[in-house]
Amino acid sequence: MARAHEEKIAALGRMEAKYKDQITELQQRIAELEQEQSSPIPTTPTSGNSFAFPATNKELTQKVEAYRTFISDYIIKAQEEKATAVRTAEEKMKAKYEAIITALKSSGSS
Repeated sequence: MARAHEEKIAALGRMEAKYKDQITELQQRIAELEQEQSSPIPTTPTSGNSFAFPATNKELTQKVEAYRTFISDYIIKAQEEKATAVRTAEEKMKAKYEAIITALKSSGSS
């Protein structure tokens, strides 16, 4: 009977050690999760004291699309202004040389 009692005590000791190990492991997991939750998530400030959630793919896509639109409009306007400037310069040069030719014709015929 004493031997059976000792075996029960030993079995209880093994079970207690097993469960203590499990408890320690779970406590470590909880600590890790709490640490992950406590780390700050980067947010983008908006107007006032409120904060927006971190940028999402949708927001980034909208920003990229707005940038593409801006750049394409800028390039088109720059090329149009360049073409207008070239036409204006050509017209001025044409008028200048036509005036010179007209002056030479009128002085040569007199």
